[in-house]
Amino acid sequence: MTEKKRRQGQPGVKKIKEICPECGEYLKTAWMLENRKYKRVGLCCPNPACGHIIKDYVELKDDEEETETINEVEND
Repeated sequence: MTEKKRRQGQPGVKKIKEICPECGEYLKTAWMLENRKYKRVGLCCPNPACGHIIKDYVELKDDEEETETINEVEND
């Protein structure tokens, strides 16, 4: 009985690299230091003459206790 050869690496779909629409280079991940931890900000072009940036969208938390309704603001 023969065993199947195991493959190394993680299974899944390979992520496609994005290309800058202005100069055609591959975009790199932009990081920001916040509270001594790195946080992903988005993608940026490594070409200093280009300066193209794609920012990540962030979902804002909506707490009913902290937010006021429009009627409350208008009455103040």
